[in-house]
Amino acid sequence: MSRACQIVHAKDASMKKSSYDQDPDLEVHSRGIIELHLARRPRAKKMWNMLTGDPEVQASWQMANYVAATKLRMNDHGRTHVTVATASALTMLDLLDGSPFVPDIVAAKFGDRDDAALVVLTAALCHDLGNMVHREEHADLGVVLAMPILDRLLPKIYDDPLQRTAIRSFILSAMYTHHGTPRPLT
Repeated sequence: MSRACQIVHAKDASMKKSSYDQDPDLEVHSRGIIELHLARRPRAKKMWNMLTGDPEVQASWQMANYVAATKLRMNDHGRTHVTVATASALTMLDLLDGSPFVPDIVAAKFGDRDDAALVVLTAALCHDLGNMVHREEHADLGVVLAMPILDRLLPKIYDDPLQRTAIRSFILSAMYTHHGTPRPLT
């Protein structure tokens, strides 16, 4: 290998390590926060276990991170990113508990607070799946990529097709609007 190739290779290796390697301490800390939030929410906890243990979801996070971090030189957009986002989202949901704010899914009587946590958790864990295809329109792509995963996993939690479809709708809505545009409706 020529000296120029060695320098480029070394630079690429150092950029990969510094720009998107997962921070195990941050991920472990975030997982601990998530587990605390899920202690009293059995359906949300079941979804957490299914999503984080699912080989297709894990591969999707890896590919989303590959495209975002390697191809676009962005920060981590894989498992660590979605774990931190999920911990933050569940923390915000819990901070609102007891306030005048009632999650739309609860106010509309499509579910309870456990279901609200499941929606927040699932949307946060899946919000950047579309990056595995491309960053542009990744929210649209993520919805399409998440649907078969949700259709496979949600029946393991919800027997009733109406509730299962409502839950899926809230998850997909949150994923689609995670940047605030278009304006979130739920």
